[in-house]
Amino acid sequence: MVREGTSIRFTGKGRRKPFEMLKVIIALGGRKIREERVSDNLWPEVDREPAYSAFTTLLSRLRSLVGREAILLQDGYLTLNPRVCWIDTWALERLLNQAEKTDQADPHHDKLMEKILSLYQGPFLEEDGMPWAYAVRERLASKFVRSLRRRGRYLEQKGLYEEAIAFHPRGLETDPLSEGLYRCLMACHHRLGRRAPRPWPSTSAARKTLSLLQGIDPSRETEALYQRIKCAG
Repeated sequence: MVREGTSIRFTGKGRRKPFEMLKVIIALGGRKIREERVSDNLWPEVDREPAYSAFTTLLSRLRSLVGREAILLQDGYLTLNPRVCWIDTWALERLLNQAEKTDQADPHHDKLMEKILSLYQGPFLEEDGMPWAYAVRERLASKFVRSLRRRGRYLEQKGLYEEAIAFHPRGLETDPLSEGLYRCLMACHHRLGRRAPRPWPSTSAARKTLSLLQGIDPSRETEALYQRIKCAG
């Protein structure tokens, strides 16, 4: 959180809760969010009247920290003012949507991917583990991985195997079980005359995920590709 070039630190008991409210507002979309939705996520087990009282107090504290003009309240709806606020999740999603609509051969696509890779710093609010963050986290991760897969396939088809391989580590960090990324990775290594990695590379992320999903195996398509490459080698 940066205000007029100065970082705002939400440390200490008095500032953690306002920061949590800000995160809830962003997670719910940041535009025309009903007061009740914010309250229900912050105080799910508190009755409506005391929750509303806590909401108004907390909102006042938050606005004093980030600027009253940054958070608009009108007719019971909250909005992060786009005229004075820049939100990284908004910027990232715009870029992801733009990349999906842009032809892969367009020279601007590389610039789009550079910006996307720079903005996506990992799962949205993963450290919070709160249910209200899950939908945004999954949507952004899914769009991010899909964007990398599309770019990787295009580069593979153009014979730019090294460039295609470079996209995969970021995607696999986000989704260790994305077989589409593994298949492209195996095919590109094979085209370069290298030994193809196994369908489930021994990355820490893959091990962690597979430990939760014991017994999972690669799809027949992925295993068949691996065996074909193995036999050809």
